[in-house]
Amino acid sequence: MKLSMPFVFLVLFFTKTQAQHHEVAANPIDSNHYKLNVLVRGLVPHKNYMLYFELLNSSRKALRQKKVLADKPELTVSFENLPKGKYAVRFFQDENVNGKLDTNIFGMPTEAWGYSNDARGLMSAPKMEDALFDLTSSKTIVINK
Repeated sequence: MKLSMPFVFLVLFFTKTQAQHHEVAANPIDSNHYKLNVLVRGLVPHKNYMLYFELLNSSRKALRQKKVLADKPELTVSFENLPKGKYAVRFFQDENVNGKLDTNIFGMPTEAWGYSNDARGLMSAPKMEDALFDLTSSKTIVINK
């Protein structure tokens, strides 16, 4: 199935990293390190839904993961002590509490997901360059589901 292959990485990634959802303790932010706030809007709130986040570098390497309760239509997570650089953020909302991004028979996600810059691909995951942003100071980015 040609359509399902682009989304296989999302399923494999989120399944593979589900046990790694912790933030490394951050040192105090200094003039060379910054805080990134990620505001996600348009969520379906529920007391049991979880959001899985991943901070990526420009090579798609996972730098940090977070898991938070998705009990509000908007929420913010923070990644601290980040050096200047190019980053991307991706997330998915686990609506059936199985710890992975579910897909239909064509490999298309059936649960909410998103990337920084609201990057979307056409029948596939977005291109990395569409999701990358420069972090040169502490900032907040917004992802709309």
